[in-house]
Amino acid sequence: MKPAVTLNTGYEMPLVGFGTYMLTNPIDDEEAVITAVKSGYRLIDTAQAYKNEEIIGKALKQCPVPREDIFVTTKIWFTDFSGNKCRKSLENSLRKLDLDYIDLVLLHWPYNDVYRAWRSLEQAVNNGLVRSIGVSNFMPSQLIDLIHFNKITPAVNQIETHLYCQYKELQAVMHRYGVVHQAYSPFGRNRDTTMYNDPAVTVPTRNIIKHPTKSHCVSSRKKIFPFCRNRLMSNALRQI
Repeated sequence: MKPAVTLNTGYEMPLVGFGTYMLTNPIDDEEAVITAVKSGYRLIDTAQAYKNEEIIGKALKQCPVPREDIFVTTKIWFTDFSGNKCRKSLENSLRKLDLDYIDLVLLHWPYNDVYRAWRSLEQAVNNGLVRSIGVSNFMPSQLIDLIHFNKITPAVNQIETHLYCQYKELQAVMHRYGVVHQAYSPFGRNRDTTMYNDPAVTVPTRNIIKHPTKSHCVSSRKKIFPFCRNRLMSNALRQI
């Protein structure tokens, strides 16, 4: 069984996913998704802003894995939050992905009419179009406000998370309300390797594992890698 976390909706979400940002080539990127699934990935993450939902949908139809075994995430872009746009935007994503339901739908950014969009997603859950709903890039006050003034608590908050961007206060808030912390760009953005040449990173990890990126994953997500944690190393990385 693949490592997974149980969301507050009762559904399981794989701990490791295949992100599809910048995958926009219909031929090569369909094959990339198929290969990812064949290699064991069971979470496929896309977004309306990535402009590749149709590519993802076509790839999923060719995967040798039942639909119910693949966890699909997409995100609503903030220009579609107001009025009836969110409902129509979600229907458009369902059509492009060629799915009867989506496992997880996130509000991509905390801008525009977040409340109207959230209530539209709540209705989509009630109608069986979406299993779990969540947010992305929400900070503590924004997340708490959304939770207190709506019926459904976000299942997930997907945020940039790496050694230089740990959001400790936000992590505490998410833990308090049962919101799963999902990381994007765990090794930094745009292949920036600055943090992995930082002595604060390289010194604690030098004698334990070959590359500090693995150490960060060990420190932040238990049971993903099958080797022992060193408490001093983990504490040092958390202080960066």
